[in-house]
Amino acid sequence: MRRFFLLFFIKRTKKLSNGECPIYCRLTLDGHRAEFGTKVSSDEDSWNAATGKAAGKSQKAYVVNNELEDIRNQITKIEREYELRGMPLSADQIKNEILGINKQSLGLVEAFTEHNKKIKVTTQVPFFDKICSN
Repeated sequence: MRRFFLLFFIKRTKKLSNGECPIYCRLTLDGHRAEFGTKVSSDEDSWNAATGKAAGKSQKAYVVNNELEDIRNQITKIEREYELRGMPLSADQIKNEILGINKQSLGLVEAFTEHNKKIKVTTQVPFFDKICSN
């Protein structure tokens, strides 16, 4: 069983020009840590460090907490996908998936070929092989 921890915290030392502090995410998976910026910021006074959320019922607190919950859901989804595939997972892999690092971008021909492969699997058209082979 994996030991997985997720923590949101603000960096008080890196205040933004609007006076807010950026919110960072720390992932710990089996003792290995990875940190990344969430591109979300919060006022230092409205941050609750114990819960890892913005305190209060203001519109800003509501938006910040929803964005952090979206990130939490993305991380949970990535963890489940790797678990279902039986693939090994590290904190750095989760971080890279969230930030979009090392994703392969397909060219037009590769994307078209990949699309045709997916359609071929889902469609049972007998002449499809002749169309795709050209």
